[in-house]
This record gives sequence, C-alpha cells and structure tokens, in this order.
Amino acid sequence: HNGFKKYASNTGWMFFGQFFSLLVSFFVSAWLARYFGPEHYGMFSYAIAFVGLFSFVASLGVDGVLSRVLVEHPEKRDELLGTGFLLKIVGGLIAIALVLCTSFIFVPDVFVRNLIILYCCIFVFEPFNIITVFFQSQVQAKINTQIRICTLLISSLLKIALILSGKGIIWLTFIFVFDALLNVLFAVSFYKKSRLQITQWCYAQGLARNMLVGSLFLVFASAANYIFVRIDQVMIGAMLGNMEVGLYAAAV
Repeated sequence: HNGFKKYASNTGWMFFGQFFSLLVSFFVSAWLARYFGPEHYGMFSYAIAFVGLFSFVASLGVDGVLSRVLVEHPEKRDELLGTGFLLKIVGGLIAIALVLCTSFIFVPDVFVRNLIILYCCIFVFEPFNIITVFFQSQVQAKINTQIRICTLLISSLLKIALILSGKGIIWLTFIFVFDALLNVLFAVSFYKKSRLQITQWCYAQGLARNMLVGSLFLVFASAANYIFVRIDQVMIGAMLGNMEVGLYAAAV
C-alpha cells in the first residue's frame, strides 16, 4: 500500500535520525565533559539551562498549530509560513529581552552571565525552524533528518577540534550558536531545492490571531515542559555551585 510505504519510510528516517543524533551526541558530550572538568562544564551547562527556561517564549507554541493547519490548507502555505515566521521573530526578541533582564538580576557571576547572553543568540535563528515544520507536515522526515545529520557532523567535528586545540567554553558556546546558524542554512537550502521561495512568504493578520489563540495552551504545555527539564540544573547552580552542576549535567 502506497500510504503505508510513505509513512513507514517517514518513520524509519525519523528513527534513524534520532538514533544517530543520540549516539554521536553521547560520545562527543562525554568527551567535552571530561575535557572541561566539573566546574567549567558546570558553567556551560548552567548557561544552557538558564536560556532553555525561556525557549517556550521564542517558539510561542506556533509549530504545533502550524503543522496541523499546513495539512488542512496546503494552498495557504506561503501565508502560513510567513505569518508563523513573523510571530516567532517577535517571540524570539521577547525571549532575548527576558534572558538579558533576568540574567542581570539573578546571575552574579559575570563570566557565566556572558555565556548566557552569547547563547541566547540562538533565538535569532528560531523563526527559520518553521521550514522543518513544513517538511514534517508534508511527511518528508528524510529532509529533516538530512538537515539534522549534516549539522550534527559539522558541529561534532568543530567540538572535537576545540578539544584538540585546547580552547575554552566561550568557544564551545560559539559552536552551539553556530549550530543554530548551520541548521538554518541547511533548512533554507533544502527548501530552495524543493523549488520553493522564502521571498513568497507573506503575513496575514487574521491567520496570526487564529494561530496565537490556537497555540495558547501549547505555550503553557511547552513552558511546563521546558521548566521541568531545565529547572534542576538552574537550582543546583544557584544553591550549590558550578562544580555540582557539571557533575549533575554529565550524569544526566
């Protein structure tokens, strides 16, 4: 059955991408943890966790709604993507502002605060993730998997080069931000290969209102999930210190 083959292939690519990513990330992350040691790795992990608390603001829960509406109304593709893109730009800017404000209030360590400010730049690239949402709605997990693998391989090579060259965690943070940029570049490239143009995206105010209303509960769910995942490292860093965060993050 053609439908079965299509979805089985899609599921297979999703499984392969997830398995490959976890396998490579496990060994590279373990090597990074051993290289930096508990204290420095704890600083980096604390910065990642702190910024992660505001990830739900950057996404605005738009992805879940957008994926469904793209399936229901494929003829409105450019309006939906353009509207979702603009909404996520606004969400990203708000998330950056919140990270900056709260980091100056709650993070006394200047070096860790600088890591947080640098890493929150990933929110600039968040709006382009709607391209992967589009491919997902078209049951094209193969493309999303290729984007993920290409980004992961380049990122992993850079992290290994960092270890071998003896660089510090500022450089590691730069690599993580570069990961987000790489993901955008590959996503845009595959979108163009599909003979589609970003320049055709447009904003529709009515769609924006409907998407925000539809994503309201998804935002609350995302907030609960992100806080649940990240709050432990933030609390350990605030109460015990960077070394304890590093040990905990490595164990996780």
